[in-house]
Amino acid sequence: MASGAGSLAKAIIDAQIEGVEIAALVADKVCPALEIASTAGIPAVCVPFRKPREEWDAELITTIKTYAPDLVVSVGFMRLLSPAFL
Repeated sequence: MASGAGSLAKAIIDAQIEGVEIAALVADKVCPALEIASTAGIPAVCVPFRKPREEWDAELITTIKTYAPDLVVSVGFMRLLSPAFL
């Protein structure tokens, strides 16, 4: 999950450990991190923040579940995550 320039996302992408797959990068707005992931062949999805917050949380959760990650990493994601997300 990212929100900005993508420097942290790029560092993780560049340091990928053999056998570890980055399932996707999800952002809350259009940002350079999406392009960095896409260029690396990683699915990049934007779930734009909107209100009511509960609807956005539900869409974010659904989107992330689509990729079935074992771990979700925040790399400069600049939104507080709700208890429903956690």
